[in-house]
Amino acid sequence: MGQNSILPRVTVVIPVHNRRVKTLRCLKSLFNAKNSNHELSVIVVDDGSSDGTAEAISQCYPQVRVISGTGNLLWTGAVNVGIKEALDTGTNFVLILNDDSVHEVNFINNLVSCSKEHNGAITGAKILYLSKRQIIRFAGADWNIFKWGWHYPHNLLESSCLGATSFKVKSINGNCCLIPADVFNRIGLYDEVNYPHLYADSAFTIQAGKSGIPLFIEPRATIWDDDTDIAEKLTGPSLDGVSLIKYVFTRKTSPYYFRAFFLFTITTAPLMLGGFILYCIRMSRISLRILLSIVGLRAFYQNHGSVK
Repeated sequence: MGQNSILPRVTVVIPVHNRRVKTLRCLKSLFNAKNSNHELSVIVVDDGSSDGTAEAISQCYPQVRVISGTGNLLWTGAVNVGIKEALDTGTNFVLILNDDSVHEVNFINNLVSCSKEHNGAITGAKILYLSKRQIIRFAGADWNIFKWGWHYPHNLLESSCLGATSFKVKSINGNCCLIPADVFNRIGLYDEVNYPHLYADSAFTIQAGKSGIPLFIEPRATIWDDDTDIAEKLTGPSLDGVSLIKYVFTRKTSPYYFRAFFLFTITTAPLMLGGFILYCIRMSRISLRILLSIVGLRAFYQNHGSVK
């Protein structure tokens, strides 16, 4: 059978939608990564892309398992479809990875080593900005009511400030998150009912931490995130009145989607009362922005662009 037969299997799950060029760039980087301490397989869940993403993957990377959706899965549903498929194959680890990332060659090796070192920890990478390659975008989250709840304390700091030793955190986002397969047996899948697109990744790891599963960031596992997509959360069409209210609060991909925003703020706060107060303050601020937009004093979305 050879030495590789005794290595743990890592199955990468990548949700995609209409970002063919970025998806292919991600896969190229991924297959350039070393896998000396694991076997690698890749599942891409293509949620109704119309730009030829699935066809391009099949042509360029026939070893990738492509699962097609109808366009209604969104991030969380697509990830869950991939996780179920990965678990059915008997994988040892699931690596959730966004398709707008590129990677240092040893990032998976180092994630696997960190998880093993810390008794089956969920492990996240050090995520840097692609446009500012030594500046941190994500390296775990922490709760601070004076920072409006969950925030990223290392954001915009130099990469070198993290050192080379893994460290515990309270939450890990889904841009790059290695999860031992048995975690899903303990706490289930991502919550696609309450968090169809945003917040599911953070809510999942916060729940895992409360269940006694350790969460670590491994600074030696580095990826770069394409920050040109940040504007997708902050920009939108020129709307006013009821149309703007619906767009902000009822669109499932909105960061202010009412159900997800409410539940995440309330249920993940260290104290539910504190979460409720924070939610009321944030909703008041957002409502004021909408009101000012409706009366024409400012645009709700300050950046140029459109939300996909």
